[in-house]
Amino acid sequence: MDRHPLSLSSILELPPEDDYKPPTDVKPIQSAKIDELLRYIRIFPDDEKTLVFSQFTSFLDHVAAKFRVENIPFVCFDGRMNAKQRQQIITEFQTQPTPKIMLISLKSGAVGLNLTAASNVFLSAIEAQAIDRVHRAFEKSSKESTRAKKEARFEELKELLGFK
Repeated sequence: MDRHPLSLSSILELPPEDDYKPPTDVKPIQSAKIDELLRYIRIFPDDEKTLVFSQFTSFLDHVAAKFRVENIPFVCFDGRMNAKQRQQIITEFQTQPTPKIMLISLKSGAVGLNLTAASNVFLSAIEAQAIDRVHRAFEKSSKESTRAKKEARFEELKELLGFK
């Protein structure tokens, strides 16, 4: 097996220094996940904020394209942004009445964020992935996976994850 020498860049990817400009050429796609997300966004009260997590920034780009078409204000937080942009997005989401939605990549939002302004969390793609893995793990047994509520309130989510 041919391997390249291990370097710092092999194990750590630092945020870029240049300002990130979100893609504007991404077209909305037909997606059951995005349609379901829109349905929940419309159900949530107007004064509540929502975090939408995805493992894939390309999926978040398609969600953003659909939100633009639907005139839904949002911000996006992912690893393509530099530190200054990330801080601006967090401050805007935490302190301003709009936007009501933050699209957030799982990798970038995994550690060190305190997004107390959000009341709702949407984990559809991640939840389905977790259930698939559990299902495969227990294929030979009679255990069943159960599906978490899609519109998990923050306190319910904390309890679900075992935080007090």
